[in-house]
Amino acid sequence: MKSIFRYGLLSATFITFFCGIYRHDVDKQAYRNLAMQPQFDCVGQVFKNGKSHGTAELINKRYVLSAAHVFI
Repeated sequence: MKSIFRYGLLSATFITFFCGIYRHDVDKQAYRNLAMQPQFDCVGQVFKNGKSHGTAELINKRYVLSAAHVFI
């Protein structure tokens, strides 16, 4: 049981400190400019209790891609 707790704690720590890291040699504005291009527009937004819970991307005429946690 302790090893499961340690693994969970380590995973949470890794996710907390390493998500959203920018490269030191690239200006942050370059990332923003890239994200503002039309091909990266999201096509949908999922709301839960009136608050935005996630987004989705159209990847085909019939399929939308989103993260699993959006629908849990």
